[in-house]
Amino acid sequence: LAKILKPFLKNKKIEIQIDKSSNYRLISFSFIKMTYNLTKIFFKKIYQLYTCKITNINKKKNIYEKIILIDTFVLPGFYNKDRYFSGLLQNINNYKKEKVFYSPVVAYTSIKNYYKVYKKLRNSKLKLILKEDFLKYYDVFSSVTEIFFSKFSKFKKINYKNIDFSELFNFEIINGIGDDMTIEGILNYKFVRRLKEKKVNINCVIDWWENQAIDKGLSKGIQTFYPKTKLIGYLGYYPRQFELQLLPLKIEYELKCIPNTIAVIGNKIKKKIGIYENKLKVITAPAFRFSYLWNLKKKNNKNKVNILVALPVIEQDISRILNSIPLSLYKNKRIKINIKTHPTMTKQALNKFLNKKNKIRYNISSGGIHKNFEKTDILISTSSIACLEALSLGISVINIKRQIGMDYH
Repeated sequence: LAKILKPFLKNKKIEIQIDKSSNYRLISFSFIKMTYNLTKIFFKKIYQLYTCKITNINKKKNIYEKIILIDTFVLPGFYNKDRYFSGLLQNINNYKKEKVFYSPVVAYTSIKNYYKVYKKLRNSKLKLILKEDFLKYYDVFSSVTEIFFSKFSKFKKINYKNIDFSELFNFEIINGIGDDMTIEGILNYKFVRRLKEKKVNINCVIDWWENQAIDKGLSKGIQTFYPKTKLIGYLGYYPRQFELQLLPLKIEYELKCIPNTIAVIGNKIKKKIGIYENKLKVITAPAFRFSYLWNLKKKNNKNKVNILVALPVIEQDISRILNSIPLSLYKNKRIKINIKTHPTMTKQALNKFLNKKNKIRYNISSGGIHKNFEKTDILISTSSIACLEALSLGISVINIKRQIGMDYH
């Protein structure tokens, strides 16, 4: 960053001194960290494939003819429940329902729980195509090595407003942030190739689309190996202002790294998505994830005020939210505080934060957020889609401003 700013600040008569020895140490440390992380990802993915394959006791050959493949995610609390396309199957005819297969990405799950998770997925009521059943161990090895050797490629010049950002980009490549998502994207591409080799006939693909590396790999794979298959990217939530990747670029479209059609849940979003690429077809679609809002009935308790504290995934944000709540609220008998943890957070991790507040009264809420909203008067959270859900139900919201990083809204 200092190298980038030096010529710019020189014109402002501001001098910057660069400690070259510290710079070299930082680059060396980043390279070691990157190599360690790639090794860890490699063994994690190998174990994931192995665990998935040993749980596949049903070896009968499935017939995949003109199927509708839906890319989705499973995570703690939602291994056997559809979180992202809730109500979809209930609103299509039986013929199409028979053609629908879900291809889930296992997310926010500890490696020690892989076996239990895949056993649950094998018994799911939904029809699944597990990526790990089709991928081979060599696919993992080649994906990780491709990422490793890509680290030696460098940008020569990336100029914007007479500032060369190439050094910053090159450092971020070596730093390796996001390598796990990139590898997942490459594996998606290889997964589609394996489907083609197995002669799986795909009529349509619906991708839970956030334009991340994982989505780009799937899109590239479908448009390479299934060029006649309809591909729809489904943005099933209201995008945050900071999610700039949701505005696809012309080069992404030309390289077939994004679907030709993007489905969004409102006309206001529709105007934003195609701002940089007018060839992109943007349509509206139902907000499946939020369909419960139409049927939820609030149960008000006149004797108590129910406060729901919805915690995010980032530790600094969790600490800030909990520290923002006065101890007097916890001790007030007319106020009931329910804490809803992120699916990835354990009870032990939550207690680590709450023990600092001595002996306080609180309840840990279980179940989905919609169950908690039924009896909630006030929601406390930060940069969460849950805030918008609560507002739509007439629930008062206190949004705690983030102290570290940028606000999403």
